[in-house]
Amino acid sequence: MQTSLTVLAVVFGLCMIGVLLVIFGTIFKTRWGINFRWSGECPACHNHRNMVRIPRNLRQALWGGGTCTHCGLEVDKWNRPVARL
Repeated sequence: MQTSLTVLAVVFGLCMIGVLLVIFGTIFKTRWGINFRWSGECPACHNHRNMVRIPRNLRQALWGGGTCTHCGLEVDKWNRPVARL
């Protein structure tokens, strides 16, 4: 009985850490946050982007963002340009 309570407490603690990461990320616009405001405009060329997002690399698939089809600018989920390495 004691071990099942310990496992339950550990699982609950990990879930709470995840919830706190999402809340913190949403407030401070980190990769863990959720963007509720979709901006359909490229910050560089001001062309409208499609509502359907097709990720072009692993970062876009995991954390969101996209690439402008007109100018090729890569942006994160908060519509901020991503520095290319």
